[in-house]
Amino acid sequence: STLVPSGVSQRALEDFAAGLAAEESWRWEGARVAYQAAASSGGFFEASTALARTARLRLGGTLGES
Repeated sequence: STLVPSGVSQRALEDFAAGLAAEESWRWEGARVAYQAAASSGGFFEASTALARTARLRLGGTLGES
């Protein structure tokens, strides 16, 4: 098997990590901003998913909701 680059930039990965850290501290606005920045790089599906999850949690939802 060979390594295939994802095309996700280092900056997007750093933004995503910042979003995770903010989410762990329940700082929803910080998480939203970081995930939005990560998702804007294009092709970063996980960042878009995390952004939706953060929006749901910010509005009082739970992780178990679909």
